Amino acid sequence: MSPAGNPALEHTDFGASLAGATPRLWVTHLLVAINVLVFVAMLLDGAGILEANTKVHLRWGANFGPLTKEGEWWRLLACTFLHFGIVHVAMNMWALWGAGRLAERLYGNFAFLFIYLFAGLTASFTSLLWNADRVVSVGASGAVFGVYGALAAYVLRQPGSVPPSVLKSLKGSTIAFIAYAVVLGAAVSAIDNAAHVGGLVGGFVLACLLARPLSPRPPMTLARGAMATAAAAAAVATLFSYVPPPAYSYAAQQAAVALIQQFSIDENALAAKASVLVEDRKAGRITNAQLGEAIEKDVLPGWNAAHAKFTAISLGDKAPAAAKLAALTELVRVRRDMFSEYAVGLKTGDAGSIKRAEALSATSHRLLEAMRNGAREPPAKP
Repeated sequence: MSPAGNPALEHTDFGASLAGATPRLWVTHLLVAINVLVFVAMLLDGAGILEANTKVHLRWGANFGPLTKEGEWWRLLACTFLHFGIVHVAMNMWALWGAGRLAERLYGNFAFLFIYLFAGLTASFTSLLWNADRVVSVGASGAVFGVYGALAAYVLRQPGSVPPSVLKSLKGSTIAFIAYAVVLGAAVSAIDNAAHVGGLVGGFVLACLLARPLSPRPPMTLARGAMATAAAAAAVATLFSYVPPPAYSYAAQQAAVALIQQFSIDENALAAKASVLVEDRKAGRITNAQLGEAIEKDVLPGWNAAHAKFTAISLGDKAPAAAKLAALTELVRVRRDMFSEYAVGLKTGDAGSIKRAEALSATSHRLLEAMRNGAREPPAKP
């Protein structure tokens, strides 16, 4: 049997060539260490060992359209070092450890780091373009797919450099990782297959420009490095130009959620004030006119303030809280107008104001019922 057909000799000669081309491996080790350390730190911050905690992941830099596209572009890379559970990080680091060390030897330390980070960026950009602000995306899998893309690029650009026995040994782990990533990406919203495709393509394309013969390996020329850098910059600029504006403002969404949560407290307080005044009137402790004045002084300002807060938030129709905010804004308007009419009617004895107040009260009850049923009633006319 010739040395070329002997798997043991193939591995020995190939291993020697790899070691000669890239004597020290540090990029893969560093990337794995960073991912693991970040995962541990996030566990201490409450991320969860098995399940995602979206609030924690967003705080640490998850890629989410309404935040990323509002100027927090650092998330495009930060998200590639975050994971939503121990299985997620373990599988990604297992794949990176296996494929990354070979790719780092083939391309050299800094070229490999360049490919990895660029694949992470293209993965994140692809996620932004595909998912339309619906997905909170995390994970190194897009960048790891880029590593596999780099291995494929090397085999194509430098045919015969990687022995068939070495490729065969990678086949099983490659298939296992891709199957895991695709299945999990289809099942878990925090892991999106769009990022996997973007990372694979990004890693493959850039690696095609950086692949050099293994033995003897020529030095990376300034021209080659400049060409690869220019191509990567052009790709990033092109992807950036296609990113649409956010579907809604994340800050406005958070403000709306906080206001909605606070509203139930404020509403109970205002209802309690009104209830005390009504009981005083029933007991004869105050007159109708005094009741009207008290409503105008103690109750109506609260509803005016609530209405001003609700109408101050500009929230697009696509925001998760949009429907509830719109329904509550209408409810607050009706309640405000209702108490205003009651105050005027009770103070002046105007039967028309009382009648309008009673109609608005009925509308308020219908709005509440519609909200409980998950529906929206058309805005009421005062």
